[in-house]
Amino acid sequence: MIIRKATPKIHIRQAGEQYITLFKTKIIIIPLILIIISLILSLFILCTKQRTVSKADNSNITYMSVYIETDDTLWSIAYKYYSEEFGSIEDYIKEIKKCNSLKSDAIYAGRHIIVPVYIRRI
Repeated sequence: MIIRKATPKIHIRQAGEQYITLFKTKIIIIPLILIIISLILSLFILCTKQRTVSKADNSNITYMSVYIETDDTLWSIAYKYYSEEFGSIEDYIKEIKKCNSLKSDAIYAGRHIIVPVYIRRI
């Protein structure tokens, strides 16, 4: 004859109440954590975002159409027309891409590209 020990059983109602309490806690905590994370990310983005044309006065900026030669790259063109008023060279390339609706650095010979140029007025 096998003797089994009696194991304490939680009443079904108590188990259901515990589950509901845990579920309500998760429903409140998870969205709250997501909201806090999104606020922190938003503040980080707003604090670190710089204007692409940081030092340049918009009245001193003009746009040129540049013919793309066979050996030209977006970077080589950017280096030809870059001015420190645009911030870093990376910011300047972002501005060129924005002006031309480019998603990548790919440009093709035989076409034209619009390039912002800073004009120093005396």
